[in-house]
Order: sequence, then structure tokens, then C-alpha cells
Amino acid sequence: MLYPLLLCLCPLLAHAARFTLTHDPHTSIIVENPAGGIVNNSAIIAGSGFSRAFPVSRKDSGISVNVRSISPATVKVDVASTDHAFVGANFTGDAATFWGVWEQPYTEGITNNGFNETLRGPNIGIDGMATARAPFFISSDGYGIYADSIRDASFNFTDSSAGFLFNSSAVTYYIIVADGPGDFKSIYREYARLSNTINLFAVSGYGPTFWTDDSTYTANWPKGVTNALEYHENLADILHTNNIHAASMFIDRPWGTGTMGWGNFDWDPEFFPNPRQFFANMSSRGYDIMAWVANRANEDTLFYNTSREHRWLWDGPDVNPGNSLGPAVNLSNPDTYGWVKDHLLNVSRVGLKGYKIDRGDENEFPDWAQHEQNALMAQLTYEVMKELYGPCQQGKPCHSYTFVRSAHDKSRQHVGLWNGDTGAGYDGLRMSVRSAIRAGLINFPIWGSDTGGYSGQRTVEVWASWMWFSCFSPVYELKIGKDNNPWDEQWAPEMMPVLKKTTDLHHELVPFIQSYAYRSTKDGVPIVRALFLEVPQDTTAVAAVDDAYFFGEELLVYNFIEEGSHRSIYFPTGSRYVEYLGNSSTVYQGGSTIDFKRDSNSPPVFVKEGSIVPRGDIYRANNRWDPDWKPHLTVEIFPSYQVSESRFSYYVESLGRATTIEMATSRKQRCVTVHHGPLGADATLLMYSKAGKRSIPLPAKGGKVVLKDVISLFD
Repeated sequence: MLYPLLLCLCPLLAHAARFTLTHDPHTSIIVENPAGGIVNNSAIIAGSGFSRAFPVSRKDSGISVNVRSISPATVKVDVASTDHAFVGANFTGDAATFWGVWEQPYTEGITNNGFNETLRGPNIGIDGMATARAPFFISSDGYGIYADSIRDASFNFTDSSAGFLFNSSAVTYYIIVADGPGDFKSIYREYARLSNTINLFAVSGYGPTFWTDDSTYTANWPKGVTNALEYHENLADILHTNNIHAASMFIDRPWGTGTMGWGNFDWDPEFFPNPRQFFANMSSRGYDIMAWVANRANEDTLFYNTSREHRWLWDGPDVNPGNSLGPAVNLSNPDTYGWVKDHLLNVSRVGLKGYKIDRGDENEFPDWAQHEQNALMAQLTYEVMKELYGPCQQGKPCHSYTFVRSAHDKSRQHVGLWNGDTGAGYDGLRMSVRSAIRAGLINFPIWGSDTGGYSGQRTVEVWASWMWFSCFSPVYELKIGKDNNPWDEQWAPEMMPVLKKTTDLHHELVPFIQSYAYRSTKDGVPIVRALFLEVPQDTTAVAAVDDAYFFGEELLVYNFIEEGSHRSIYFPTGSRYVEYLGNSSTVYQGGSTIDFKRDSNSPPVFVKEGSIVPRGDIYRANNRWDPDWKPHLTVEIFPSYQVSESRFSYYVESLGRATTIEMATSRKQRCVTVHHGPLGADATLLMYSKAGKRSIPLPAKGGKVVLKDVISLFD
């Protein structure tokens, strides 16, 4: 039986909407935003499958649609069908650019126009296998769409339309309008409120992090090393000898007994003879240690045998048994979930501080279950860490960090990302830069890549470029191993200076990164920002830029993602810029383009006029080479008389909140005034001007500094 389409517009709530909401009595929902743009939800669609769905009407559909305004920025739409297993919606309008949904750069760029794909991991065959995803996209017309569902879905985009279809007879989605013209960040704030935000992960998660693919591979071991634990201690010795900052290591598979070194939930006594003592020793040296895990029950292991006995394994014609890593188990079964959690907890008691969650995107469970199973694995690992160290608390860093390549919107709270097993050439680096930007566009702000690539032949040029990219990423992690160590004879002369510079700087940028991570726990705005997020007035010019991004609001980062000694740099309108690391004081005007020469000492990173950049040696990590170490913060300022006021929200761990650093300029008085709250450590104000660098001590408890006779770099 077919039922008439029921479209209900509920009474508006008691708030002042920023839009006008109208609707066709049959199919369409129109949201007109006075701040700019019209959202034309032109059709509700339904059908029996992803390729068998059509717009519905009163005559041929048993669909109910409930539409209501729930905030000044948001319309909530509930769609339910009595006749169809798949429901969704279409949006049409004039030419627009769309971003979001997938971390994987399927389009070989950061935009989605002209692309249709399911909301899943891309499976084997895509370089890198970056597989984070979210049922969320934004349009250059000034709106965002978020579908609050964990079900399987498909999304499609043209140059004038966007749509989605869920494998579900009911779906709730939200139409979010921007606060003002080009205010895309306001869309992210509302999306974060409706969905979720990250926890403030352990500071060690930002790295630098060092790891090896197989620490039991004896050919990797230097002379005198007899087991995998000594191998990691030897690595710590090398970093210490060379004064290379690092905050963590992770131990990749294999580390246990049984098939593929995973599944017995133990530490292999041959290679890890005294793990508890090792973890305690590494902790005393400033390292947090993470380990590889996966929802894979390798054959002839405790995991596999128990799961087979209890019929916990996924099975069926649409499930890949899992090659050498074995099949997956159904974590939605409470008994399965509890068993895995208990066994992972027991093996983690030696002192693990998090995990690298691998796989989850290779058809080891049915397509319709992928999002749920990935989210459950992320939740399970969080609960293990919670049992050991307590819950993540608002305003405080967690005691652990877990990262994953296959994640869904519902996983965000518990994990950061790494973008999978990228190749070592420019293709891998190019894919990684795009992946970082796209991850930010779906609100996964904590992200990193295998610096230099996971597999393939490295070159000095690519590896150096990648080190600088990782330096200006939220997470810096580097795979090492035989013939792939920067300190090896064939690499050391060229790579060790770059490694030293980039790890030192990333370590110093951790206060900056963590401040933005703290903001992301509240507003969902990413750290790596597609250019249009910061310069919406220049969206037409920068909408598709896929090799550059803003790092926070202050730093404009370009990358060398192709061979060549030069590259073109475009400076977005609305500001002026100077080199952040180079010796040049040349001011670059917004809207201009220059030719930039490759230099391993000074990458194409620029700072906006009026910026405040807190950085410093705040977290000791592995720095045991300085016995007199104590934390110290440097607050860099780049005053411009065209920017009368600047603010930076600086996170102070001891306070459990952010404090404000403010800068005001007066051209008439030729002075710069800096106010700041408590900084949690001794600090120095470092001002850049045409007279050079000027240092002034800052009181840790807060205060005010007035600098006179300042000749701005931007004058």
C-alpha cells in the first residue's frame, strides 16, 4: 500500500532564526539566509537501493517529512518511509563548490564536484588508504549539511547539486546556515554541537613520534642489540645523543605470540622479555609508548579460536575473510566486546599509553556495518585506557593517544588520524597534503602521516619536503628501519640537519598546536584549514587549492609536492605576509603571486600581519640532555598598524583552560601594547619589526607590556 507524503512544518522554537524557512507542500524545503545564500532542499529521495532511488511525491511515496527550526542557524529534517529501505535528499542551486564527506582525495583534490561515492573506506588499491569519513559537507553558497546517522550511505556531487542516500528507512539531517557571508567557521561550530568534538589527547600524541614497521626484524638491529626492547632503547639513545626531540614511540605488529604476532594478547617473551620494566624505563626517559591493534582474529590464536567457538566471527558472501590477518569479530555483540576489552586491558597493564588501530576498511565486515564496527573499536580502546588511567576530563589532556586510519564521524571523540600506508614518492606526499586538508574539512583536527612514506624508495628531496610538511602538521610521526634512518651513513649528511630543524620546531610548536586542539574540543574548527576557511572573501581563487593551508589562523603553509627547484606561491587577499622562518623581511601583498625557490632550511611558510604565535619548550618529553631544563614559552608577535587588535587563545594545562594574549597597535603613538593572562611558565615576548628582533621578559602570572617607537615590518 502507498501512503501519501506527509510534510509537517512544526512551530518555530523561541529563538530568533537567521533565516526564512518555506516549503513546497510536496517535496522541497527552502531556507533563505539573509546573510547570504539560499538552500534549496529540492527533493526527498527514496528507493530500494543506491542505484534505485528517485525523488518522491504525494502520488507515489509513503514518506513522512518533519521540518523544524531548532536554533538560529539550523533546520532539522526527519525523514521516514514505510515503503522504502533507502531514503535521502537532494540539494540544487547555481554553480557552487562542495567540500567534505571523505578524507580520501578521490578527486585528486580537496573539492567534491563531479564525484559520487559511498561513505566508506576505499578498500585496498587506493594509495595510502586514508579512510576517515563523515556524513557532512559544506557548500560555497554558505551552508552545511549534516546527516546524523551511522548507517551506510552514498553521496553525489555535480557543479550545481549535492545529494545523499542512506541504507535506512529513516534519517535525520540538519541544514546549517552560516552566521554571515563566508563565515564557514560558524557552520563547523554548529556541526560540532550537533555531532561531537575530539577529546584533548595526550600531548605526547603530537610527537615527534618514531616507530618501526617490525622491531622483531633482526636485520634492523644495530650491533649489540638482542631483542626488540633493546632496539627501542637503542633508538632512544640515538635520539638522545643527537639531541632530537621526541615524545612517543609506537610498536607496530608483531609484538605478541601467535600468527602475525597478534591475537594471543600477550608479549612475545623472545623479543619483549620484560615489558613492564621496559615501559617504566621508557617513561622515565620521557616517552609514551603505543602499540598496534586491530579487529582481526588471526588463525590459530586465542582471539580466533575463542571467537570461532562462540560464533563471533563475521561471515557471509559479502565479507572478506581477511587474508593473512584473519577475519573480524562483531563488536556489537556485548559478549564479544567485553571479551576483547578485558584481554586488551590485561596486555596493556605493562604501561601502554594508547594504540594505533589498523584495518577496519577491507571488507572484513559487511558494508552496512563498517561505520558501527570502526566506532566500537575506537570506543573499546578508549575504555581500556580509561580503566588504566581514568577518563578524559574537560580542560585536561587525556593520559593516552590512539590513532586510526579508518574512522567515522561517530569515532571522532576517541581517536586521531594517520592517513594510511602512503608511498614514499611525490604521489604519496601529494596525497598526504590533500588528506590533511580534507580531514580538517570533516572535523578530524588531529592528523598525521608517515613522514617520508610507508613504502617505496625515498629520495632526499621528497623526504626533506615531507619533514617540513610534518613539522607543520598536528602530528609528526616518522617510520624508521634498516636503510631508512636519517642517521644512516647514506642519509645523514643531508637528512640529519633537516630532521633536527623540523623536530625541534615541531616540539616548539606544540603549545600552538595544543591551543588549537583545545579550541577544537569546543568549536570543531580544524587546525589544518583549507584556505577558504580563513579568507572567504577570496573563495573563488582558493576554493580548490590543495597544496597549501592555514595552520591555525596565523601561518600560511605551502608544500613542495612535485619535483622542481621552484614553485608558485599565491597570497590570499585580506592580509599581508612575511616569511616565518627565512631571513627575508619582504612583505607580500594579499592577491599577489611570487616564485619561491626550494630551500631545505626555509620552507614556504608565511605569517600573517598582526599575528601572535606562542611556541616554546614547554613539555620536556625526551629532553634529558639538559639537566637544568625548565619550561619556557616564547610569544612571537608580528605587529602591523593596519591590524589594530589581535588575540590568541592560549591553552594553559595547569589552569585547565585557555588564557588570552592580546596585542593592540597605535600608528599615531607608534606603540604596541600586549596584555596577557597567566601563561603557566616563564615566558619571553619576541617582537619582529624593521629594527630586528626585540625580546622582553613576560611575567608568568600575567601582565602588560608597552613597546614604543615600533617600526612595523609592514610599514
